[in-house]
Amino acid sequence: MSKFTKNLFKHIFNYGFATVLTSVLSFLLVPIYTRFLTPTDFGVIDIVNMFINIISVIIVLGLNSTLSIYYYNAKSIEEFKKSYSNVINFLMIISLFAIIIFVFINNQASFNIFRNTSKYIINLSFITGVFTALGQFPFYILQFRESSRMYGILSVFKFFCTAVLNIIFIVPMKLGALGMVLSYFIVSTIFLLIGAIISAKYYLLFLNLKDILSMLKISIGVIPHSIAGWALVFLDRIFLNKYVDMSEIGIYSFAYKIGTLMYILVCAINQAWSPIFMKTANEKGEEAKKIFNKSNKIYILIVGIINLLICLFAKEITIVMGSVAYINAYKIIPFITISYFFNGLYFMIINSLFYTKKTKYLPVATVTSVIVNAICNSILVPLIGIYGAAVTNVVTYITLFYIVYRLNNKFYGIKIPFNILFLTLLIQFIIIGFTSYFNVKNIFILIVIKLLLIILYLIIIKYSYLKEFNIRDLSIKKWREKAD
Repeated sequence: MSKFTKNLFKHIFNYGFATVLTSVLSFLLVPIYTRFLTPTDFGVIDIVNMFINIISVIIVLGLNSTLSIYYYNAKSIEEFKKSYSNVINFLMIISLFAIIIFVFINNQASFNIFRNTSKYIINLSFITGVFTALGQFPFYILQFRESSRMYGILSVFKFFCTAVLNIIFIVPMKLGALGMVLSYFIVSTIFLLIGAIISAKYYLLFLNLKDILSMLKISIGVIPHSIAGWALVFLDRIFLNKYVDMSEIGIYSFAYKIGTLMYILVCAINQAWSPIFMKTANEKGEEAKKIFNKSNKIYILIVGIINLLICLFAKEITIVMGSVAYINAYKIIPFITISYFFNGLYFMIINSLFYTKKTKYLPVATVTSVIVNAICNSILVPLIGIYGAAVTNVVTYITLFYIVYRLNNKFYGIKIPFNILFLTLLIQFIIIGFTSYFNVKNIFILIVIKLLLIILYLIIIKYSYLKEFNIRDLSIKKWREKAD
């Protein structure tokens, strides 16, 4: 393995380990939260998280993506210092005015932006979103300098700070949703200060509006794509906030916490797959496409099995991870895992657009998917509430995957075995639908039946379309050997 590849995998491990570790630990904390937070609290927290993410995306005006261009094009460290300081000082001024104006308007308004959410929580969430956005810029410097280990350590430390404060505010102090919002605010403030220390040697009292305008000309084009990406994740919450009770949003949010199991798997595969894809595409030429086509079959097999496991045992997982108030979340979980399944297929394909440098077409996929999401949510959420939002997410991610797949066909040509994909999903739907009508009171008998159905599923898959398939092809090591 070359020095470049080793270096690449080292950084992937550092970033990936931090991401997976914090995701797994966050999932394990769910039982604590559900014991001390009502579904309404969970709903408020979900809306607050959405709001913080919106603010952190909008307030930076896309300058975060522009900064990397100036870093790599800078002829000296002094030149980059001016660019970095320009961005930071400009955004600090903008942020100060934004906070003052928002808090004033919000306090004077005769209504709340979000139902069942106090003005105090909304104000605190806005400030947290601003601090989170500003505090992220020093972390970009760590990425530019390839300081992935420090980046990963700080990410894990940030998670532990948030988790400890959450538990203190929620368990002994019993502050509910306000407790979590306070912990978000405190941690964002702490890491804003840590970020200031990290980037101190890059900071100057410097502001050049002409240079800022030049940067904004580049960054403005990124904003629609960033907002569209955000909308894919959070648009359902906006419709749910309008049409359903906050307790229902809490159940929906809890179901997504369980769906994190699939999200962790998909992200881990994506982090491992991206460098393998680029290396193989560069070195194998047209032969690489055959490897990628077979890898897509592997993905459908592995992730399909995991999806079936989570769906079949969704009720049992819900009972273990949550209180009785969240029991209906298990009905939402299959829709969420299917959404992540197609999100993973999107990750498997999208690398081809980066390889062929056709990323300018990505907004076609994201914006179209957002439009589909908005239309479906506007129709389904008023009719069937959180189930409408769940169905909409499945439709949205299928749309996103299919458009990127069509773009891939035009510019590169990786194939997805749709016959295998359809058969896999059809069998899973039949099994999940069949078990949903079981009325077996003995939990052990029910688990045995579900395990037997999984074995039956594997037998059907094996003899339907995996006759030419070698089980050794499922290993990451085998993928890397093919890439080498």
